[in-house]
Amino acid sequence: LRVIGVVITCQQLNDSDWKRPEMKSIQGGVLADGIGCAVSGLLGGMGLSAAPSAVGVSKATGATSRYIALAIGFWFSVLACFPKIAAIFLALPMSVVGAGLIFTGSFMIVGGINIVTMQAMDTRKTFIIGISLLLGLSYKVVPHYFASLPDWIHPITGSLLTIATCSGILLNLLFTIGMRRRKSISVNVDETSLEQVTAMISESGKSLGSRADMNQRVASTAGEVFRLIQERALADGPVNFSASFDEFTFVLEATYKGVLLHLPPHRPLPHDLVEELPFSLGLSGFLQGTYPDRVECKAKDSLCTVRLEFQY
Repeated sequence: LRVIGVVITCQQLNDSDWKRPEMKSIQGGVLADGIGCAVSGLLGGMGLSAAPSAVGVSKATGATSRYIALAIGFWFSVLACFPKIAAIFLALPMSVVGAGLIFTGSFMIVGGINIVTMQAMDTRKTFIIGISLLLGLSYKVVPHYFASLPDWIHPITGSLLTIATCSGILLNLLFTIGMRRRKSISVNVDETSLEQVTAMISESGKSLGSRADMNQRVASTAGEVFRLIQERALADGPVNFSASFDEFTFVLEATYKGVLLHLPPHRPLPHDLVEELPFSLGLSGFLQGTYPDRVECKAKDSLCTVRLEFQY
């Protein structure tokens, strides 16, 4: 968990448009941490872990180049051969150590708050964060209660940090049940229905806990899909739009009877549009806005479904 938090903070530092954790680098960080612990154990050393304080220093100075890490790693390897040099750092006055802890800790706390508040706070997330913090703080308020618990649970209830962390994990798993919710609307293909579709998407995003920029992105795309179906007269009757959202994906589906609307699975490049002019004329307005992260168009008999996925 410490490594995951450190890697996510590093992602946020190096990407001004960061919106969600990138799992590939998290997997690499956890793997590197595990290999480091395994090697240290084989050599009879101490357990290793990522250092949040070092990330706090990087955030304060703005120095996040991996070349700096390689140089520091080299010097640490050299200094490891001279254990008495560590005594210099151990001899630092507690006032200096405390000031350094406050300095780096401040950046890590604010970074954690920023990560938490990046997403819209719905009731579930409010309970997860609020209850976990309250249970953790209760360790300092009523320590005798936690001391009276059975011995087998003391590894979990033995500190404020473990109580809050375990509570957050368990509550997150519990509240994941039924997280994906769905809202839908059926509209006729006419000029007055476009506003109904975009309004439904915006209201659905708010009630489902999606961020405002994501709601605007999906609503704009829904309007473009409706416009294409209307201009090409593809629907033989009403069009049903449904929206569903979990913490990572906003899914928009348009279902209708008629002729299938063909959209490329990825945003076409400009030269592709030039090569197929009739198609580009119908899709040009759609591409001026935002294109979904994944597109799936399928038809069974006369029932057509256009499924659009937007990654958070």
